[in-house]
Amino acid sequence: MLTGRILTTILFLLVSFWQTQAAAQTLEECKSDLIGDEPSYFQTCKDIARQTEDKYLLGYIGRVYFDDERIEQNYQEAAKWFLLAAERGNSGAQHAMGTFFEFGMGVPRDYREALKWYLQAAEDKDASAFIFETLGRFYEDGRGTPPNYEIAMKWYHLAAKHGTEFDVVRLGDIYASGEIVPQDLDEAEKWYSLAAEQGNASAQASLAEMYLQNRSKFYNPVQGYKWLLLAELHDNEKAKRARRKVEGVLEYQQIVEGQRLAREWWDAREN
Repeated sequence: MLTGRILTTILFLLVSFWQTQAAAQTLEECKSDLIGDEPSYFQTCKDIARQTEDKYLLGYIGRVYFDDERIEQNYQEAAKWFLLAAERGNSGAQHAMGTFFEFGMGVPRDYREALKWYLQAAEDKDASAFIFETLGRFYEDGRGTPPNYEIAMKWYHLAAKHGTEFDVVRLGDIYASGEIVPQDLDEAEKWYSLAAEQGNASAQASLAEMYLQNRSKFYNPVQGYKWLLLAELHDNEKAKRARRKVEGVLEYQQIVEGQRLAREWWDAREN
């Protein structure tokens, strides 16, 4: 009797081990191709995701329901699977849940829940500047939390540090306007300069405006004209309108020098 029980136990362990190995192999297959060729393949992968609670496979299923042309788009199903993945630490799914709750996609709109998930996604070492900028907006506008401009600025600075020139321009605009922090034109000039050197036309036009104000400590008509010309090359309407007015008051030598500096900057960037 004892021998029979031992054999039964060994057989059970062997079967369990084989099933675990098969599930692990299938898990990797599902991560590689979630849809497959057979109609039942996707359902099998969903079953495996539930059993293994693998945060990446759960998130993959959410993404498929969100934007894979092979599956009918379903925001509610996408939200369900993203939530399962987010609860298990998938930062991409956490970002997705923040977006879903912010815009009411597949779930009721809930700014507090959106903020919660955005904050969790921001903890990831590879978090994007877009998340930082979004958190800045939430704290600036008081979405899901009382407005807190100090915290908003912390996130805007992170976005500018890790993001594109558009995030840098946003920071320049904030310091120039003085709307959520005291106006600081030195900071505005610093951030506009960074974005202008990256080729952002809006920053170039704003920097030109600062340099062309003749009562400003930043007054530098040659540099201002240079940045106007460069912004206009990027089809910035503000720069186009300003250039015609500026040329009416600048000295000829200032215009020539501004054109030379603009050509130098453009040639260096192109090469």
